[in-house]
Amino acid sequence: MEKRKTDESAIPLESIETILKTMSLINQLNDELLPFGITIEQILQAKGKNLIDVTYNEILSISDIIQNHLKIFELTGDFDVNEIDFKEERKIG
Repeated sequence: MEKRKTDESAIPLESIETILKTMSLINQLNDELLPFGITIEQILQAKGKNLIDVTYNEILSISDIIQNHLKIFELTGDFDVNEIDFKEERKIG
């Protein structure tokens, strides 16, 4: 069998763009979580997930959930990373 190409030339431009968008979103989340002394990777690990296994769409969903928790923090002053549920669909208006 032919050895699979793994250099950059084998990666479609669309995939590279998605990787860059994912990295940008992760950096943004980490910046927002910095005051709480936690990173998105640590949150994922606490939920039994690895950052490397999370897709762009999952990161988008997780970002929405974290944004909701940050809004709750602004309203109540209470932010508990253990209360973050990646399956929640609750939205703050």
